[in-house]
Amino acid sequence: MIEKIRKKLILKYTILLTFILLLCFGVSYTTYRYSTINFVYHSLEDYLTEEVWEAREYVPLSDQPATIHKVNAHINSLHNFAYWFVDGKLVHAEAPENAEIAAILFNRLKNKVYSEKEIYHENIKYNKQKWYFTLLKKHFFTSDGRKGEVVVLANYTPVRKNTKTYVKIAIAALVILSFLAFLIGNWLASRSMEHIEIMYQKQKQFVSDAAHELRTPLSILLSYTE
Repeated sequence: MIEKIRKKLILKYTILLTFILLLCFGVSYTTYRYSTINFVYHSLEDYLTEEVWEAREYVPLSDQPATIHKVNAHINSLHNFAYWFVDGKLVHAEAPENAEIAAILFNRLKNKVYSEKEIYHENIKYNKQKWYFTLLKKHFFTSDGRKGEVVVLANYTPVRKNTKTYVKIAIAALVILSFLAFLIGNWLASRSMEHIEIMYQKQKQFVSDAAHELRTPLSILLSYTE
């Protein structure tokens, strides 16, 4: 019986400590994800505001060809990209240097409808790697009354990769800490069982002594009864 109680205590202590570890992991992961994603969103909003101001001031004339600036963007680095459209025509772009990725992005911007002030996500798989972009859009009017729009994107692939790495490290740490929780639970159960075993031994001793003390008067009563 003592061993059965001990095993139950070990199980309860281990489950309790593991639950506390899971709770700490969940809170830390949520905080990390929220802070990093918020940082990307706010940075992109600031970038959009700056690009809209530049577009209003420096948008090319309608008869001029679009100006394309190639950005040497690596998948593991945070980069922002901007596209200016006036009357549905591209007039300026800060696009990825990789021609295929730039072409895919441009086709999606031309063929999809994005609402203003809404946050969108675009994923591009290229060369067995996946790029993750966050997208924002805003309309504006040029000095000569033409309607334009600015679309900005942020490559947040490093944030996604860091989040996955964080989860892997956290899971490995959780396994190790769960084993430590088992050891701690075993130690706590052993400490608790010391007192229980002492009380159990005292109870057995009391029952044994009581049985011995009752044997003599019961024998006398039995003799009188006979």
